[in-house]
Amino acid sequence: MINNEKIAILLIKKKKTKSQWAEYLGISKSTLARKLNGTSDFYREEIIKSCEFFGEEDMTEYFFDKKVTETEQE
Repeated sequence: MINNEKIAILLIKKKKTKSQWAEYLGISKSTLARKLNGTSDFYREEIIKSCEFFGEEDMTEYFFDKKVTETEQE
């Protein structure tokens, strides 16, 4: 599951735009949007290129966010 909040913060921190990111990956802005909202998956090569684009060695926390849900026991 993509962590869009962390990605948004990273974009601001690195002074990058989604348009620049999509262009770097060689995909359209609408394709990137589908990948970010979970309709499509990122390919391994796109994750590697994203690391290069953002200058990050490891982006696991951005692309593989684990959300834990808690249930109340009565």
